[in-house]
Amino acid sequence: MIHIKYKLDRSSIHGIGVFANQDIKKGDVIFTASPLDVNITQDKFDQLEEAEKQEVRYWGFWVESKKMWHVDFDHIHFINHSFSANTTQDFSHPEAYLIASRDIKKGEELTQNYLEFETAEDLKRRGITNSQAPDQHAPNNLDKQVEGLIKDRVLRIRGRLGKKYLRYNLLYPEQQRDKDLEQVKNEIKNIQNVHFQMKNHIKGLRKFIPDITEETILCASYLIFGKVIQTWETIFVLCLKGYNFDVMELIRSIGENLDLIKTFHLDSDQKYLKQWFGGQIITHDIARRLEEKFIKKNNQEFLEKHNLSPYDMATDIYRTFSKYTHCSYAALLDSVDVFNEDFDWNGYAGAHYTLHNIHALRSAMSATLTTLKVIYLQLKDMEKYSEIDKVLTDFAGPIDENVLNDLIRKIAS
Repeated sequence: MIHIKYKLDRSSIHGIGVFANQDIKKGDVIFTASPLDVNITQDKFDQLEEAEKQEVRYWGFWVESKKMWHVDFDHIHFINHSFSANTTQDFSHPEAYLIASRDIKKGEELTQNYLEFETAEDLKRRGITNSQAPDQHAPNNLDKQVEGLIKDRVLRIRGRLGKKYLRYNLLYPEQQRDKDLEQVKNEIKNIQNVHFQMKNHIKGLRKFIPDITEETILCASYLIFGKVIQTWETIFVLCLKGYNFDVMELIRSIGENLDLIKTFHLDSDQKYLKQWFGGQIITHDIARRLEEKFIKKNNQEFLEKHNLSPYDMATDIYRTFSKYTHCSYAALLDSVDVFNEDFDWNGYAGAHYTLHNIHALRSAMSATLTTLKVIYLQLKDMEKYSEIDKVLTDFAGPIDENVLNDLIRKIAS
């Protein structure tokens, strides 16, 4: 349901757009979910004619947490995408709850960043490319984004929307927490199944290692993988309790572990491997520098054309997870109970953000499987390689095999 005065008009962005027909203040509610919205299960979607499927894909979107296609009943589906949108989803609400991210003047087109509810691949299918995005890796851009995130989050807390919601249903926070945790349980079942299969494949590396103390890349990788497996088992326990903050810290730990394996494989003279076996700590930025050097060998022109820095992109991802490790204010705001305006003693926010960040677990699991797959390919154990490839494809979808194999050949050469 749209809560402001608006009109539909021709958009300079794409086709028809939604335009404000009044001045709107930052934080004002633009749109909320309606019982009239259409939700379609995948089974029902599969029964539609192809033309009908195209309509659903165009006007609606897939909701991963609910495993359903969603189509809004009113004109909000005309809202166009922008990487610098003037509206944003308030994620303290379980359903759609769009608010103004800044002051909006009458006559201005309303926009939303589709990445709030779709993936980058979905955007590509809509014809939206990264070239339309602002420079994500300009100096201090991440700091500015974090600063803006803090301001927006604080504004929402001070707006007391959570308390207003609580007045209508005193049991809502507990009911929603339990619902979120049940969804988390269902979501991680698949990840746990993949973990079980991956653990067996990791344990299978032992037969290629005559001596558990040998100072080889394979032995180092095997020991690190063992630690990764145990970290995953800890994550599953924390997820079921809704301990989002701790989960995100451990996701960073997995990334660092995989980076260490990557360092050993990209370091041609094995300098860092020798240092590691000698007891030294290999800093996390080394892998990013080695990876950038490797990628630039064959993609310099493409990177320069699109103003991309592999090192900066990997660093931004690392810094995002570092917010939790270093207990930053931006991360701690995830632990604020918006209903009682207090620390999240009851686990309401933790359950919500654990569910919201399930995508981070899926990405980390895909990265773990990919790294393991590379090792078996280098060992020329094509049977295990194919088994892991099937697990990865079933879990994360198909990947460009030519690109991956080309990468592996270069690493092995």
